Amino acid sequence: MPISTNNFNDHLKSYCEACGIQYKSSHKIRFYACSMMYDAGFDEKTIQEEMGHSNIGMTRHYDRRTKKEVSKELINSTFGFKIPSGDENNSAVNL
Repeated sequence: MPISTNNFNDHLKSYCEACGIQYKSSHKIRFYACSMMYDAGFDEKTIQEEMGHSNIGMTRHYDRRTKKEVSKELINSTFGFKIPSGDENNSAVNL
């Protein structure tokens, strides 16, 4: 039988206290997991599916990385233009 988020978080908090580790809500754990998948190089569609999101905007909302990079190729293909680059070795754009 499914349990509510509050009930789950109450149990999680008790387990964290018993183990002597800092409590993080299930929601914060989801933010962390999503960001780690981005860092590990998962493509957005896979992350969206794994997170169970119906739209990519919600997946991007969960991305809490402080430094975000997008490949110039992705930007160029999405918007149909070429980003000029002074450094041809740099294939990513910081957002």
